[in-house]
Amino acid sequence: DNLLKMVCIIIVAALTGLLRETLIVFIGFGVLRLSAGGRHMDRSSTCLLLSGLITIGGGFLARLHILARWECIIALLVSCIVASVYAPSGTVNNPIHEKYKKVLKVRSIVTIGIFVILFARVKNSLYGIFLPGNTY
Repeated sequence: DNLLKMVCIIIVAALTGLLRETLIVFIGFGVLRLSAGGRHMDRSSTCLLLSGLITIGGGFLARLHILARWECIIALLVSCIVASVYAPSGTVNNPIHEKYKKVLKVRSIVTIGIFVILFARVKNSLYGIFLPGNTY
């Protein structure tokens, strides 16, 4: 089921010409979810729609270069605050034991912090890594 969703998102990204950007967002999204967990939707189609909107939408925004570097860093810092309040998020089928919650919360915040550092080092904007030929 998850593999099918991923394939659908990749196909749509490829058809819209946003494959490179979407894959980068998808990887970042996946890395953060390893420690932060995530909210599970009641229906698989809702999960596919939201995951697609986040990853392909993020890729589209990256392509537009509409946010300055400092705006992206602020957005990531807000994400850090959200993670400190809500992460990690378990599910009924995959609950998180109380003894792991603090470690996973710290990992989530550290992961976002690493994203902030990486993005702050991009020369022109957060999305400079998406420009063809850039080798950051």
